[in-house]
Amino acid sequence: MKNIQKEHFEAEYVENSAVNPCHLHDTVFLLLKDSSFPVDCRVLDIGAGRGALLDRIPPDCKKVAVDISETAARQLSARGIEASCIDLDTEPLPCDPDSFDYIFCLEVIEHLNRPAETLREIHRTLKPSGRFIVSVPNIYQLLTPLLYLADIPPVNSARYGHVHVNDFTVRVLKKALRENGFNVLRIAGDEIFPLKDPVSRWIARKVPRMAHHLIAICEKA
Repeated sequence: MKNIQKEHFEAEYVENSAVNPCHLHDTVFLLLKDSSFPVDCRVLDIGAGRGALLDRIPPDCKKVAVDISETAARQLSARGIEASCIDLDTEPLPCDPDSFDYIFCLEVIEHLNRPAETLREIHRTLKPSGRFIVSVPNIYQLLTPLLYLADIPPVNSARYGHVHVNDFTVRVLKKALRENGFNVLRIAGDEIFPLKDPVSRWIARKVPRMAHHLIAICEKA
């Protein structure tokens, strides 16, 4: 059967594409400003793409990546990053239990048919003292009530035209994380769509339910 997700990301991660900075990563590392990445820290990036997030991790850390795109995994391997091509809907993470200090999973679980199983796999591979950072698109944001009045599906929703399978709000994300073994330390947003200015980003961090994307910092329960 055709794997629409795989085809979508294979097309996105074409050969020789540049690694572009991501403003979502800016917010993630702002939220982690009090965290440290010690020497030999092990970091896993799920849905690593071209490696933009891993490029911001100190070079003395052990970096591991998984992605559904064979092209992305090949590009990462060529750069010296341990990378695997994995379909999370059908395959477990190729990692030992309690093996990572940090696990990042940004803009991934909304694409999965079985996100709970992936969250349990992340829980299995995260060290007891580790941190799990996950982000998802938020379907309930500033413009959502207006879109409902116009009979238009919410921005970021699976019905809006994205390659999304699951819809998330602050409440839905917290519930999914808690049911799969995580304590949620903080939830913040990245920006208020369609604005991208510093004030919009500051408000989104303080009032995540209005934000375009949600970011959760978690630990094992």
